[in-house]
Amino acid sequence: MSGEKRRNRRGAVTRDTILGATIECLHHHGYAGTTVAVVLAEAGLGRGSVLNQFPNRIALIAGAFARAMRAMVDCVEAGAAVDPVARLMHLALAIRESYRLPAATAVTEILLASRWDRDLAAAIRPDALRMESEIDAIMTRIADAAGVAAVEDLKVHARTLVANFRGLAIELMLSPDRAMIERAIVAQLADHARVCRLLLAGHGLAQSSSV
Repeated sequence: MSGEKRRNRRGAVTRDTILGATIECLHHHGYAGTTVAVVLAEAGLGRGSVLNQFPNRIALIAGAFARAMRAMVDCVEAGAAVDPVARLMHLALAIRESYRLPAATAVTEILLASRWDRDLAAAIRPDALRMESEIDAIMTRIADAAGVAAVEDLKVHARTLVANFRGLAIELMLSPDRAMIERAIVAQLADHARVCRLLLAGHGLAQSSSV
């Protein structure tokens, strides 16, 4: 292996370490507590190692956002069943499982912080839009494989699932033992099964109130 390739490989490993540490810090300490110094301590690296990869805190947080979103999408994909219909039916549970990851807490912390930080909002927007497009593409593949004609309805439903599970995850952050929130999660999973039956029967979501 040439010297340049070794340096590139070491750089990639260092970057992975830094981003992993940043996600853990966001999960355990929140956005305000995830300073460069805290990330350095978590990663066990010197300041120069971080600055070589990320020139400032905004760049670091934006990098962690992209990595965390990637982890969540990968979790949903990994939890997918082989059978097309089973994959559709399993979608809500797969999204729910993605919100159990530290990456999900990191994403939520960053999204909330971006309301008040325009620089952060601008930095994460491209990756957020890319992930939304990727999720839409995944929904299209799931719908096509399962024989669902109302592809746009499935995309809308998936966005609703993401928003609902994110909100429920925030509620559980405040009080992990709230039985009512767990009941709400069960109700969301049941509603997903209802939506799937409609879509598989050839109905659109606009028809759901009359079917």
